[in-house]
Amino acid sequence: MSKFDALKNQWNVPLEVSIEQLNFSVSELKDIQLSNEGLIQAITGIFSKGFNALRLGVNKLTETEQKQLSVDEEAVRKLTSKGFTNNYAYLIDRQVSVPAGMNTTYVTYTSHGLKMSETFKNTMGLVEQLRSDIGRIISTQDGIKDATIFSDALYVKALKELKKDLDTLSKIRKGNEFNAMRPYGDVFKNNGELIESINITRKANNNFNLIDRRKLMVSVETTMNYVKELSDLAKQDGFSKQLVAKVGNAVACVAEFIEAFSASIFNQEMTVRALNEVSWEISGLA
Repeated sequence: MSKFDALKNQWNVPLEVSIEQLNFSVSELKDIQLSNEGLIQAITGIFSKGFNALRLGVNKLTETEQKQLSVDEEAVRKLTSKGFTNNYAYLIDRQVSVPAGMNTTYVTYTSHGLKMSETFKNTMGLVEQLRSDIGRIISTQDGIKDATIFSDALYVKALKELKKDLDTLSKIRKGNEFNAMRPYGDVFKNNGELIESINITRKANNNFNLIDRRKLMVSVETTMNYVKELSDLAKQDGFSKQLVAKVGNAVACVAEFIEAFSASIFNQEMTVRALNEVSWEISGLA
């Protein structure tokens, strides 16, 4: 029995599992020889898993409703009006709020959040490019049989850069750490770093707020429909094995990008909430 048969597409699975299934199928398609019947089943499996990965990506996006991320400016005004810069020694042992798992200073953590937000500014462009690239296959006569009409290089590069950022995040945030309080002196090296962290967070918020998640969902849904059309074309007209593998790989990259984007929105919300709490806590003491 082919490994494809052992890995039936499951529709009710987490997004990361669906992406793993898709990646597995793509790698198998590249590496093994199948009969014509087995090859058709494999191709159908890739497209169905690709469709499902994008569908679950849309579900992830609906979990992060379009609410504006914002620093509590009233708390910041109260904080800065106190002239608290001379009270650092008094504050260093004070327990303050942090995003759960933060394992570094606020300046380092928020700076990385800003870098992530810069990366995700391209999310819409990446999905739109995939939609356009798949659309070109569909609209070109015998495009489904031409391995040169599509390249997954752009998507592989985007995901590679994202994974570098995620690797850095894993070093400054403990995923299994739920403690949301740290000594002030551990997370701020001086009082100026609190204001600096707030300013950095404002910039990251602006980047995330500029991404229209409703439009992004529409674009993903359109791309899903294109993937389904490709699957139908492959069944009717034949296909290039290499082309299908590249499309499957690109879809997996984009789905993983969307998953990371959704998680980063949640992470940014935690950072904003914690910083707002710190601002109120310290303004009441300084």
